[in-house]
Amino acid sequence: MFALFPLAICAVCLPSTRVGDISIRPWLVLYVLATALAVAAGAVTPGGLVALALLLGFAWEAHRASGRARLVLILLFAALAIALSIQAVPGIGKVTSPISSLNVGKFSAGLLLFALLVPRVSSFAEVERYWKPILAIGVVGTAVTATVAVAIGFVHFDPHWPAGAAVALVSNLLFTCVAEESFVRGLLQEEMHRAAERSQRRGLHVTAVAVSAIVFGAAHAAGGPQLVLLATLGGLTNALAYAKVRKVEASVLTHFMLNAVHVVLLTHPAIAR
Repeated sequence: MFALFPLAICAVCLPSTRVGDISIRPWLVLYVLATALAVAAGAVTPGGLVALALLLGFAWEAHRASGRARLVLILLFAALAIALSIQAVPGIGKVTSPISSLNVGKFSAGLLLFALLVPRVSSFAEVERYWKPILAIGVVGTAVTATVAVAIGFVHFDPHWPAGAAVALVSNLLFTCVAEESFVRGLLQEEMHRAAERSQRRGLHVTAVAVSAIVFGAAHAAGGPQLVLLATLGGLTNALAYAKVRKVEASVLTHFMLNAVHVVLLTHPAIAR
């Protein structure tokens, strides 16, 4: 059961298949099956299933809508997604495996955002065109953020390969980077870029990058002011990568680069202190 959730994320990149007049999306089949098994295992109650169905409905209709209708649906989706992510909706718990666990509500919000509501790469030609500048942004941004983290004593340089690192990195990529970047960059920042285009005020694109970075930093306020600073720097890197190509995979990559460096080259903040 657990494996079906990450497989659903990976399947977003697969094309739909047609059976007669019906278009079938592989990621949706995997997600529905995984959720059904979660219900059978008791991780999701019938009431929780209703909340997940509403979330899917809001995302699906927002994907098809435009104008004010799309905005209203996105706001409804965002409100329910946040509630699910902080486990404020009863009846939706976690599914576990011997090596990891995941919050079904938070995962569902991230998957539906990524699959239906954010701009994604649509061709290999786009990858060929943009991978070099995005990699450059990621390398420079990661180096700056990591250097500042060491300089202020938040972490120490400590190259290592901790036990379970491979699983932790894959989980971080699929469950954290995809979800956070889909929300902050693919939804919030993208809507600000679209507003800048409608108003024909190029300066608003800079505002979109700055606001996106600040929001990302503020979301880490529970970790203290040093973490807010570092998250804002990392968020700025991700925001610049997204602004360069307007595809969420760009910021997912730069986000993951920093997190991977943290795991294998730096100490955990609690150890550093």
